[in-house]
Amino acid sequence: MNQIKLRCSSYMLLLLLFSLCLPYKAAAYLSSERRALLAFSAAIHHGNKLNWRLGTPTCSSWIGVTCTADGTRVVAVRLPGIRLLGNIPKNTLGRLGALQVLSLRSNELTGTLPSDVASLPSLRFLFLQHNNFSGHVPSSLSSSLNTIDLSSNGFSGEIPAGISNLSRLITLNLENNFLSGPIPDLRLPRLKHLNVSSNNLNGSVPFSLQRFPKISFIGNLQLCGPPLPQCPALLPSPSPTSPLPPLPSLPLEHKKSSSKRFTAGAIVAILVGVLALFFLIVITLLLCIFKRKIDSPMKRQRERFQVLEEVRNLKKNTAVEFKGEQNKLFFSTVVPITLTWRTF
Repeated sequence: MNQIKLRCSSYMLLLLLFSLCLPYKAAAYLSSERRALLAFSAAIHHGNKLNWRLGTPTCSSWIGVTCTADGTRVVAVRLPGIRLLGNIPKNTLGRLGALQVLSLRSNELTGTLPSDVASLPSLRFLFLQHNNFSGHVPSSLSSSLNTIDLSSNGFSGEIPAGISNLSRLITLNLENNFLSGPIPDLRLPRLKHLNVSSNNLNGSVPFSLQRFPKISFIGNLQLCGPPLPQCPALLPSPSPTSPLPPLPSLPLEHKKSSSKRFTAGAIVAILVGVLALFFLIVITLLLCIFKRKIDSPMKRQRERFQVLEEVRNLKKNTAVEFKGEQNKLFFSTVVPITLTWRTF
């Protein structure tokens, strides 16, 4: 009986010690994550748009930071469109062990994406679109990921085959990068949204992804197969059992940069055409005005000559008529005198 009481007392004591240690452990977690966030803030340029300070409460006053209900762990960091500039260092955001949402979209972040960020065990939503990241997409990705958006960056290399292991993935957006090589066979039943357009991908669209619309793949000049145009006859159609060998890779420039150059060239051509047409119209108007100025004096001079000629002709006709009248008067005067003389 005494032994049972002793055991119960021991259990109660351990439980009490555990309950006393728990707040200290939670405080230690938050303190570590606070230091990680401050290290991230110190490493990038943010123009004083982050109010992260040691003397202020992390969970209630730090902009963009969300914690658990009990305020012990950081679960979300949302800093979209505040002009963050620089590289994300390792051992900063990658130390937020309970992080579920990371949104740094529409900033000016550069460099590679640290592998410790992409592989955070609790990470579910990763929004890094519209930045200037470069290098390869990390091959080690969190198995908890639900959404990955790395569009409109400068990622290069192949799409990691490890993405095919993300069984919870619903959205994958890798649009508008420099990715090359074949598309992995992503047999992910929960995948609902896919976009790998405007890259340098080649080969055939895997059978498992042919259910997605054409817009998910356009802008990859060496990519073929449904829903894109059929592959050349030398390449067999993709099937669920036999993977399709990729097309030979050609040194083509990235779709995004070529489209930018084409757009700039088109704009220049349109401007040159408009300016040429404008100058042609101006020159034509000037020639018409100049010709009119030259022709007007000549026309007036011709009209003056015509008037003078008509006056001369009129004078001549008047003189002739006057002389004719004089002759008639002379004849009418002479004839009666002659007749009278003969009478006598």
